[in-house]
Amino acid sequence: MKKDFKEKLRKRLLQEREALLDEMREQVSQAAELRDEGSADVADAGLTDDIREHLHLLSERQRERIFALDEAIERLERGTYGLCADCEEPIDVHRLEAHPEARLCLDCKAEAEHQEKTRQGPTRGRL
Repeated sequence: MKKDFKEKLRKRLLQEREALLDEMREQVSQAAELRDEGSADVADAGLTDDIREHLHLLSERQRERIFALDEAIERLERGTYGLCADCEEPIDVHRLEAHPEARLCLDCKAEAEHQEKTRQGPTRGRL
């Protein structure tokens, strides 16, 4: 992988990480405001709880993405960035451009998703 491409990806990883941290800070602030305002009645309290839970779930996903970005930055520094964590083959450049934190090549990602669906069973997503 060319040095200028790696540097471009490194900058993008850092920018995406900082943007996610900014979003999380804003969401934490919004959740704190909801908690401080209190609720006038039971319906408002339920809505406030729903909003707070939604903000919490968003920040959990963002935390996971930040960890993935941090791991990608570490791989870049170690010289293993762009290699599939499973098969150790190079990850397609277009995939890295679309998902710079990608750890798996398309084939290994598809296999991992297939195994996850198989583990979850046929009732996945049903009530």
